[in-house]
Amino acid sequence: AADSKNTTRHNQQYEGKILMQLVTDRGTDITPQQAEGLEIHYVPLIINLSDKTYYGGEDITADEFYKLLLATDDMPSTSQPAPGDFSDLFLQLGKRDPDILCVTISSGLSGTHSSAKAGAQLAQEENPDLNITIFDSMTLGGGLGWQVEAAARYIKAGMPLDEILANLEKIRTLTHT
Repeated sequence: AADSKNTTRHNQQYEGKILMQLVTDRGTDITPQQAEGLEIHYVPLIINLSDKTYYGGEDITADEFYKLLLATDDMPSTSQPAPGDFSDLFLQLGKRDPDILCVTISSGLSGTHSSAKAGAQLAQEENPDLNITIFDSMTLGGGLGWQVEAAARYIKAGMPLDEILANLEKIRTLTHT
């Protein structure tokens, strides 16, 4: 389920606005239209194709990837983000708000969830004030996108973390991979 220092702590308030940062990986399929008006931070997945390395969502779009895939006989491979990629982002976001929710691709499909947990530990060693919750979506692609979009909307609405997690668990049970 979720791993956190304190999942029952409510989001901090600043001038009446609930603050919490949302992180996910590029294993999510969420369109720009779905993400419009929502604050979502991404850690890229690493894509290797035709002897080149790309960082999903940073230096290659999904459309560009599929065009490259059609133009080659090579099979792509992917790598999970390193714990340091997560740690760096958590520390950067923690300067603005110590409450961070990270929704990851299924731990059964990728090591990304483990990297996020290790990254959270590294970040919390450097900044013990960080409250990082890692949530295993137990899916990928559109199902992960659905959970990430819901979490972003819950955060925007000011929902407390424990309620967000309860709702994500309900959505997760309805998502079949």
